[in-house]
Amino acid sequence: MCFIFGVEMSNLAKRPMSLRKLPQLFLLIMIGIAFVAVECIGAPVKLPRRVDTVAGQFGFDGTTDGSSNVSMLSSPYALCRGRTNDEILVGSSNSFRNYSRKTKETGTFLRGGPTGGLVSADAKISKPRSCVRRGSGNHTIIYFVDDQNGLKYINDNEIQHVTVGNGLSLNAVAIHEKDLYVTDQNNKSVWRCNVGGAGKPQNCEEKKFTGVTFTAKPEGIAVTSKGIFVTARDSSNKGALLWLDMNGGGRKGNVSGGFVDVFSTESGVLYAATEKELYTVTATDTSLSVTLFAGKNTSQCYFPTNGEDIVLCDNSRLLVIEEYEMYVTSKAKHTMRALTLPPVNLTAIFRGRPAPVGYPNTTIMEQFVASLTEDVNKALGTNDSYVDPDSVRVDPDTWETNYTVFVQQTRFDNTTEEKLRSLTYTQTDKTVDEYYGLTDEYVYIDTVLVPFCDDASLVTIQRALAREAGRALNFSLIYADKPITFGSDVAENVTAVKLLMPHSFKNATTPKQLSAANLTDFAHNLVKDLRASDTRVDITFPDPPFNFSAVVPEREQEVRWFVHGKVMKQLEICERLGSQGDAAVIAAAADATARGKANVTLNTSGVKANDTGVGPNTTNTAGGANTTANVATNGTANVIVNPSTNATPTGTSNASATNTTERAVPVVAPTQPSNGYAECRSAITNRTETQNMEPPYDRKHRYEVFLPKKYDFNVSWCVDIIDWRDLDEMLNNRTDEVVEKSLSWCGHGCIIAFAVVGSLIAACLVVLAVVLTSKRRRLAAVVAPPRPKFVSTVEDDEEDRVSNIGVPLTDGKGTTAP
Repeated sequence: MCFIFGVEMSNLAKRPMSLRKLPQLFLLIMIGIAFVAVECIGAPVKLPRRVDTVAGQFGFDGTTDGSSNVSMLSSPYALCRGRTNDEILVGSSNSFRNYSRKTKETGTFLRGGPTGGLVSADAKISKPRSCVRRGSGNHTIIYFVDDQNGLKYINDNEIQHVTVGNGLSLNAVAIHEKDLYVTDQNNKSVWRCNVGGAGKPQNCEEKKFTGVTFTAKPEGIAVTSKGIFVTARDSSNKGALLWLDMNGGGRKGNVSGGFVDVFSTESGVLYAATEKELYTVTATDTSLSVTLFAGKNTSQCYFPTNGEDIVLCDNSRLLVIEEYEMYVTSKAKHTMRALTLPPVNLTAIFRGRPAPVGYPNTTIMEQFVASLTEDVNKALGTNDSYVDPDSVRVDPDTWETNYTVFVQQTRFDNTTEEKLRSLTYTQTDKTVDEYYGLTDEYVYIDTVLVPFCDDASLVTIQRALAREAGRALNFSLIYADKPITFGSDVAENVTAVKLLMPHSFKNATTPKQLSAANLTDFAHNLVKDLRASDTRVDITFPDPPFNFSAVVPEREQEVRWFVHGKVMKQLEICERLGSQGDAAVIAAAADATARGKANVTLNTSGVKANDTGVGPNTTNTAGGANTTANVATNGTANVIVNPSTNATPTGTSNASATNTTERAVPVVAPTQPSNGYAECRSAITNRTETQNMEPPYDRKHRYEVFLPKKYDFNVSWCVDIIDWRDLDEMLNNRTDEVVEKSLSWCGHGCIIAFAVVGSLIAACLVVLAVVLTSKRRRLAAVVAPPRPKFVSTVEDDEEDRVSNIGVPLTDGKGTTAP
């Protein structure tokens, strides 16, 4: 199609055309380009067959081992598969040479005449003419014929000899099921032998065919379930490819030509060779035909170079591994050449855990590549696609594993790429999971703080923890899994991030290094930094009057969530009121509710100003456990997830627990919250307690609330009017269960806010009335009260309660509440 389009365009260019036809031509060209682009891109890539000299030097006789540019052969003739699938055997003068398909190097397998292990002096190698393999691995036997009378075979590197008949000159050998077939040039005949115990040929007899007489010497033979195929030619290179009945009947078909060899694959596919050309052979019920696929019938015979469309000549034997890989020997030119169809290179991505590229244990990468290859072949329905080991690379930004897979041209079609994109990496996932399962280092985080709703934030947490762990371990190729939650039977409100590292880090030193790095504290600070500054609010409770020491450890989390609920309830009230941050209204409400309130600041710098006097000894209360830790000068305390004394993640999670390597590992399948967190939720940190080392030596209890969104009013002022008297009651009630009071959507703070707003409106109306009725121009003397007072029965109750407690409530700023 691409070629046709080019011809058509060139023809159009030769024709004269008026200007008014140019738009139509332009449209035609654009449509043609689009059509051709689709056709050319969507079609499979077909590359020409390549010819390379892989062993021997053109025209030079020798026995040197080595790579293709130095190895030498001596009159190579016999050609067959070796003891392994990687090995190819070449009969050369008085030896068998072996060629490795993997290393592309030629060596020597067996050489010379009688030596130890030979059955007789006749059992030696003398110019092998043909060979064939039976079996594979440790049970491989190589049968061959040479210029001596007899059928020989190599078993366990020992040469055995069997006499087939008298006065024979055997030239070719083939195997089908449990029978060996050989050709005799002296008598122009075909013989068959059974394979007995230990692979020894026996019961050899000549095959007779009805009405068939060989007029030329047989040179090659192949046998399939369809029959016996023999090539024969005379001294003038005239001959034919014959198809003979296996049961002794007549000739079933023939093709004239100077065929030198015929070959059958294990699946029964037939190929034939002349001195200059290669053919596929098709045997139907009624006819025999051949199709040219390589070579040219030309008088040229010079091929010291490698490349595409190279001339073949003086072919002696043919070996076909697959349609895309075959070999020919040239006895006259002392070479073995490979004909290959280059595979199609496709790039693929494995999105599982990162591949262990660059890890100390190289064996794991071999297993990883083998697993990739297995998954690829299963997805494509092939058995010869393979992954290039040198192409495997982990993207440093995405942690995805990129690799290149080679698919043979004969297997590639327009569905291959889609199959590769959608394949399931069953074996590869299993391999990497088993490897990373050899280590069990986790970083524990408070589940409440983890932003499961934001994939980008989760990725940021993974990358940052991996980098920090890498610095602690002095190894840069550390990775981290996505945050996962523990099962409720292990620990509640605990999220774990598994660190992925080489197996060599499974030792007693690694947990200590990670514990010293305090990755849990690092993770919590990171999560806080990921939150926008205007969606974080600090709440500080002075002690006295808020006596948090009265809370038993088992109820610490209930108090925590009670505070969270109060804050979110107040924000809902402010949002419904439609407050826009009126400073006068909120400030007046704050004054009116100064009793029983905490200090609240919108967290734009990370800490309140009145928290800067924190001393070095700080108690961090998390889920009821007290841990002594050092607090940074900015007042940020160490928040450790510890929901209960029976499920305390230690080691990597707790900086103070460096004396243990015990770690809580998920024992149930970890999952993310079931609802997927379509919207980000609010969160609250564990309580941090600080001791003021200066007069009045009071304590401060601090929570940090993360808001789910940005509000269009002043959040700090809104939260500042919360009535915390019920919290005070809870803190001093050590026996009753801590339960948040059921509030209407408008509580004490809301009522007070309404009262203040009503007072302001009344004052404004008074001013307006004075202005409208006064006949004197004394408007400057009319001033509205700046802070109208509102006294309610609620405040009277508060005063009575405070007098009973006997402790003045403070607003956290060193002043007593009015």
